[in-house]
Amino acid sequence: MTCHGKKFGPNYLEDIACVAVNWSAGRLEEFSAEEFGTYDLLQYITDSASNLKCIRLIKSRVRERELEELIKRWPLLEEIVLTRHWCSPKLCEAIGLLCPRMKHFRLNELYSRCASGKENLTANYIGRTMPNLRSLQLIGDTMTEEGLHAILEGCPQLESLDIRNCDNLTINQRIHSELERIKILRVPNDSTIDYKFHRHVTESSPCWGPCSFCYGSSSDSDSDIDSDTETYFDIKYGHIVFQNYE
Repeated sequence: MTCHGKKFGPNYLEDIACVAVNWSAGRLEEFSAEEFGTYDLLQYITDSASNLKCIRLIKSRVRERELEELIKRWPLLEEIVLTRHWCSPKLCEAIGLLCPRMKHFRLNELYSRCASGKENLTANYIGRTMPNLRSLQLIGDTMTEEGLHAILEGCPQLESLDIRNCDNLTINQRIHSELERIKILRVPNDSTIDYKFHRHVTESSPCWGPCSFCYGSSSDSDSDIDSDTETYFDIKYGHIVFQNYE
């Protein structure tokens, strides 16, 4: 079942998503949401779909501690995308431990620098807990060569790696040798012009908010949704995509 070309304001998206979940009749495997999405909605999806394999959240309104609770009920998850969404290293660890089938992970930050001494926490947790990764995107991460080495060593099946805007990284001879096995590689200095949210990722930008790297706890702030945002949606049986277009 497919529906094309419909426009809805953000106030209607939660109800539309619930209807779409009902249409999937328990077969929902993928859910993507941009500029909307609450804990209640994801909890409803979780209660209605036991085979969820992919979650993509772009500037969602789900708090980190809420997302961690939901992840405990997604053991079949193979792909997760978190873009413009606060995510602490501890949440990355939880994702790896609770979702052993994880194959594709994307965590794209709003900033590219943070407190010294904690630059490699996210990369280290990924290397320790996600051995089955095939693709990884970490645009704007704070890792150094140590963190990248941990990823490459801990993820032997990795084929695609995107580390653009990781400004703390210098590709030395050892790392260069380790990267030779990666089939699709985007390095720190590669352009982000083809990345949809490239305008939100700036080189050497400061930390924009109270992230866990700096303060030791995740932000509970909600993401705002512009009142004039229009959303197109496309629904297929067992597969749902909601996306905003500017």
